[in-house]
Amino acid sequence: MPLGLIGLYAKFYGRASILGPIGFILAFFGSVFHASLQFNETFTWPIIGAHAAILIDVKGPMFTNPAFILAYLLMGVLFIVGYILISIAAIVKGELPRTASLCMLVGTPLFGPGIFAPMVVRTIGLVLFAISLCWSGLVISKESISSKQKT
Repeated sequence: MPLGLIGLYAKFYGRASILGPIGFILAFFGSVFHASLQFNETFTWPIIGAHAAILIDVKGPMFTNPAFILAYLLMGVLFIVGYILISIAAIVKGELPRTASLCMLVGTPLFGPGIFAPMVVRTIGLVLFAISLCWSGLVISKESISSKQKT
């Protein structure tokens, strides 16, 4: 996501209101934090679960640790606010298809809270968010290819 976000921001660079750069910075750091958490959830938590499941239980020490909760909330806020600002900037400037931007606007707050949201809500949000990123990436790629062919 962070690398794709750079390409998405490049589309707006110089044309977006202040929402663009602020959204990019927040979304970039939120995406980096989110990716690191997803790595841990995917590879570390199953090992912990197999040997010390109480650690990752919702009422266990990880989820009652203030530092973990603060870091997780910070990640969610950066991610959600950043991508919402980017989607609003995209809608206002008309740089991307409106439906793709709306998918991001709706999907981000559903997916962004991570484990604090019910799995069904997260999944719907993830699908909408992924559709918005894929659609936006295709549009940007097509425009880039067509502008190179013109030169």
